[in-house]
Amino acid sequence: MLLVTRDTVGSHAFARMVRSGILVELTDSAALAWDVAPTPHWRALAVQHLVPAHTVLSGLGGVWVHHGGRCPDPLIVVGKRGLHRTGVRPPRGTGTTLRFHSGKAATEEAISMASIRVATRARCAVDALRWDDHQQALPLLAALLRERHLDIAHIDQLVCSDSAVGAGYSRMASAWQALKSSVARD
Repeated sequence: MLLVTRDTVGSHAFARMVRSGILVELTDSAALAWDVAPTPHWRALAVQHLVPAHTVLSGLGGVWVHHGGRCPDPLIVVGKRGLHRTGVRPPRGTGTTLRFHSGKAATEEAISMASIRVATRARCAVDALRWDDHQQALPLLAALLRERHLDIAHIDQLVCSDSAVGAGYSRMASAWQALKSSVARD
């Protein structure tokens, strides 16, 4: 058993195994054996039960799958137009919230991991600036840009290709300009 869920062993045993270092927590309800490297595949596997098949994981959740760190809450899932009205809910007791949006990530190239689709790194960054909490997104994305894990030109291209009348565009575009300027000064 490399990936262990809270449901599999019970809440008390799960918490104790994480505290004692037997397990390394990936999400509030999933952890890996201490000697297994937490790769993007394992992180995707840890949230696959949350992400509906007709959506793409994006935003900070997608950034987390690609790069690691702490799993964000909520997870942003993107589907075709009208998705936010479908009323799909994550399984009870998962401790993680899903936020549904419609956007380009649903129709652009995505990466298949575990049994979910995850948006590209650049699209995840753009969607994080559009929909996620900027207090979490901006420092994380700045670090990834400085370390060259994200490409400024590619993100610029995606920002310019997004519709200026789309929900959250102004928020995303202004955050991107500030972030890009900040990284360029460093």
